[in-house]
Parts: sequence; structure tokens; C-alpha cells
Amino acid sequence: MKKLTLSIIFGVFIVGIDAQVPDPKLTDKEKAEVKPQDKPRGNPDMPNSPKNLDKIPQTESKLPSYLGPLIMKPLMPEQPTTKSAQAPGKFLYDENFFKMDMNEKKALLERIQWKFQFWTSFNYFNNSDLRNINEDNQTSIEETDDRLYFAFTGVELDAFFPIHPRLDFRVDIWKAGFWGHDQLGGRDANNDIKYTRNGANTVNFGNLYLDAHLLLAPTPEKRLDLRVGRQAFEVGGQLEREFYLDDTLDAIVLRWYSKFGRLDLLALDVYASGSNTQDVYFVQYLSLDDEKVDGFNGDVNTYRYGLTYMYPFIAAVDPKTQTHLEARGFSFFARYGGVNDGGSDRTNRGTTGNFADNDFSQMRGVRVNAGFRGYVRGQLSYAESSGVDRKRPTVIYTSQDVDTIGQSWQLDLEFALFKRVLLITPSVFWSEGGKYYADGRQYSHGFVGFKGDHAGGMLSDLNWGLYPSAYIDDDGIDDTPFERQRKSGTFMRHIGIALGKPDSFYFRIDWWRLEDTNQVTLINGRTPGLGSLLSNRYQGPSLYEQQIRVELLRTVYPTASTQLAAYRRFSTPLGEEINLTFDWNILPNWRFWASTGVFRPMRYFATAGLEQGTPQGNARFTGFQMGTSFYF
Repeated sequence: MKKLTLSIIFGVFIVGIDAQVPDPKLTDKEKAEVKPQDKPRGNPDMPNSPKNLDKIPQTESKLPSYLGPLIMKPLMPEQPTTKSAQAPGKFLYDENFFKMDMNEKKALLERIQWKFQFWTSFNYFNNSDLRNINEDNQTSIEETDDRLYFAFTGVELDAFFPIHPRLDFRVDIWKAGFWGHDQLGGRDANNDIKYTRNGANTVNFGNLYLDAHLLLAPTPEKRLDLRVGRQAFEVGGQLEREFYLDDTLDAIVLRWYSKFGRLDLLALDVYASGSNTQDVYFVQYLSLDDEKVDGFNGDVNTYRYGLTYMYPFIAAVDPKTQTHLEARGFSFFARYGGVNDGGSDRTNRGTTGNFADNDFSQMRGVRVNAGFRGYVRGQLSYAESSGVDRKRPTVIYTSQDVDTIGQSWQLDLEFALFKRVLLITPSVFWSEGGKYYADGRQYSHGFVGFKGDHAGGMLSDLNWGLYPSAYIDDDGIDDTPFERQRKSGTFMRHIGIALGKPDSFYFRIDWWRLEDTNQVTLINGRTPGLGSLLSNRYQGPSLYEQQIRVELLRTVYPTASTQLAAYRRFSTPLGEEINLTFDWNILPNWRFWASTGVFRPMRYFATAGLEQGTPQGNARFTGFQMGTSFYF
């Protein structure tokens, strides 16, 4: 009873206060300024819609006389306050959410260029280890059964934003994954790039950069640009493949194009970042690789610098069909900090000191491109490298440093007949391999490139990932003649013949022959080179003579017995690969292809190497790929 009494008193008090407040009175001037409002949106069939409000009967509630009459009216919907929402059928939103120039925003939308690409393929590989399957027992099956069938798909969105006459922006994102087990849907066992460097099925950036135009209204012939971010960079002028430098860089590049030629200055490329940032607060949630290094006073990064300069003696818009003559010069330099692999050998990765090895390598060269009215075109390149990969000295302080002194050359040709119905494309590439003492110690990496394209056909390229020379890697110099992904000196010859209809379809056959160019004193013969251009004859000692030399050296250097036996691979043929391909442009933006390949191993792979689980044997390696792609 007491609670009920208090509730009644409180209610009477509130209502009484409301009754004492008079309704606001408008002057005649204020009434004249009131503008009629558009009818608010609502369902006309509903009883409480604005259309039917006057039809709803009003009810009068009888209250005590001292409170006066109280009229109960239905609630009116709240009137919109923004100008954009007052018009019927418009969405209720703030027209300028980011407080930007809307006219410029509309103009930018008309200038934006974008491209969407989709690709998918079915793949088959067998005997990539160069051994036939052995089903004698479980162990032999695990070591020799490597037949694969798989399909994968990828998508890419590339967008270009000409924001201002002095500023452009480009972003290219892509994602790829395997068919089956919802792997394309993100069902991956290793889908966390923070803990696994390789295989994380994430969305990736191909290009992510801004272009600042230092000259207003740049053209392809006249411009001065500063490009900052993730971008593609190459020497340029190659016909099909670039074996010296063709990579995606996190870099700052200055481009100056004028009547005096074209200069691409690589001001800075952060090739590897070893700085351990896990304790830095504002980047603590960013994914990172497993190459982070503590110590070395912050000297844990790898940087690349360099430039390419091209002068067109006879310029051409389309080198495939027009006469042209161009000359290029290029020079690049890389310096390593105390990275995990190769940058801290002298201190055993920082255990006996806190300084980096100060390893470095440089590459310089020239290239000439020429073509005559689309009938024939080609390029000839020469490059050389120099530098040092420092190693920990022996106990008697004998140097074990390995230099990067070597040479390389490349020749590509294309003969186009019958208005490009028949194409003949011979090419040659040679890079000097590593050099070793008779006791097994390496003293030179030979020619060291700056990471170009893979070599060979669909088997040695797509499956093995073979590189035709040692190269500058992000965490050290990669010179791996015994690994599956071989990166070492190679003499490669290729010829391709394509027959078809230009811009429609081609039937193509390609042949490659690969030979090793590494050399060990007293074991190998002369490395293959220019004298072997038209001959497949092996120029080194016979197998029996070579074995005698190895046995003699083993008696002098017994601790290097295993290495010396593996070095018999050097300066011998790796093998030959043949590819048959059908390439069909169903539409200008829709392509289908099918390719099959066979790799025949030779003496190089018949000799045991130093790495377990790598290709070794004489079984033929086969593969097939069929796929389609389109873009719009």
C-alpha cells in the first residue's frame, strides 16, 4: 500500500509540472517563414502512415479535474533533418561523408581504369625425381611415388587511379588456391603468414605504389616520375625472358624519359628486412616472415641499388612490326647485413661477434636490340659480376672468402615469316659457374645475377623452378647446384617453332638443352660455351678417366671424399626438354592453352649429388597442363 501511494504521488507531480509549461507561441513573421515539409515516406496501407493520420480517431482520457483534460494523439514520425533526405525516394545519408570535393570525386570515377583477371588450370606431373616408382616396400614407395594431379584457380584485380595531374596510384591484388577440401574458401592448414613464409593462401599485392609526376602532363616520351612502393622492375629489351633482373621490388624508382634516352634509377630497394619489430607497438599486429634477426646494431637488412639507361637510335612504338635499334646499359649493386643465410658467417650468426660480414655483389652489362620491319628482331647482351661472399677463416686464419666474379651473355632471335604465320625463335644463354679447389673448397660463385626469370620449359621451369645462374637472394647469394630448385651456372640452348594464325591460335614446339658450367680443378674438363653452340658433344673427360682423377684426389683429401664424388656432375649435360603447346585466343580477352612436356635427364643427374630428396636418376620426367584465362 505504501509503494502504491508513493507511485501515485510521483506520477501526479510529473504530470502537474508538464501542465504548467505553456505551448510555444509563434509570431506572424515566424509563421510566414515556416515552409511546408514533404510528406514523409511510409506505407499508405498502414493505419499509422502519414496518409491516414487524420482518419485515426482521437481519444479523450478522463483524469482528475485538477489535472485538466489530456488528449492522447498518435505519434508523428520524426521529420528528416538533412537536405538530401527531404526529397522522396532518396537514401538517408550524409552527402559528403569524408568532406572532400565531390565534383573532383565524380571526375576521378570517370578516369579510373581497372582490370579483372581469372585463370585456372589442371596439372599432371610424374617422375620429377627422375626415378620410376618402386613398389617393393613402403619405404621405396614413399621415396619414388611422386605422380601428381591437381587443379588450381586464381583471380586478380588491378586498378589504376589517376588522382591528379601530378599523382597516380596503382593497386594490384590477387589470390590463388587449390581445388578441393574448400581450400579456395580458406581451409588451409598453414594459412597464417606470420608463422609460415611459404604457402600462406592470403590475398597478395602484385603492385602497390604511387607515381609522383615531377613534370606536369607526362607522356611516354617525356616524363620525370618518382615511383614509391611495390613495383615490377627489369632491365628491359628482352624478347621473351629476362635472366639478369626481372623482379617485383619494394623500392623507390626515379624515371626520366626524354629525347636523350630513358633512365630508370633504382634509388633504393629494400630486398630483405631483418629488423625484429615484434616489440614495436604500432606494428605488433602485422604479419611477418621468419627471417628476423636480433643484434648486429640494426645492420640486418639487404638493399639493392642501380640503374638502366636506354637510348633509341631508331625508335619504334611496336618493336614486333617496326624497324628499331636500341642500346642499353645497366649496373646494379647489392649489400647484405647480418641476415640469417650468408650475411653473418664470420661471427657464426652473431655468436662470436656483433657485426655483419659486409658481403656485396654488383652486376653491370650492355644490351643491343634491333629489328627490321617485323621480319627479324633480336637482342644481344653481355654482363659481368664482381663482389665477395665472406666466410669464417680457418683456424690458421686462411681466408675462405668466395668471390662473385664471372661473365654471362645472351642471344635471342625471332624470324617472322608469312605475316607472322610462322615464327622461329632460337636463343642461347651462358653464365659462368662456380669454381672449386681440388680439396673441395669453393673460391668463386662465378657469374651472379640479380634474380631474373626461370629457365627451360614447363617441367624445369614450372615444376623445378630452375634458374640458369647463381643470383642475389634476399638473405644471401644463392648458388645451389645440387638442390631441386637449381640456381647455378648454365649453358642453355633453345629453339622454338610456332605455326598458326596471329592473334588467334598457334601450334608450337620448343626444345631446350641445359648443361652445367661449374668446374673443379683436375676433375672436370673445359666448360661448355661458345664453341659448343652448334654441337652437343661432351668436351670433358670420360666417365672412367674422371673416376680415376677423383680417387687420386680422395687419397690426398680424404675429408672431402663425398664432395669430390659429387663434383663429377660439374661441366656435364643436365638434359633435354621438349614441349608441345596449343595456344588459342578464343576471344581477344579469353585464352585457352594445353601443353605437354618430356625431360630426358643426362649425365649430370646420373651422378649422386650432395642433397637428399633431389632429382637423381635416368627416368624421363613428364607433365601436362591445360588451362584457361580471361580478363575484362
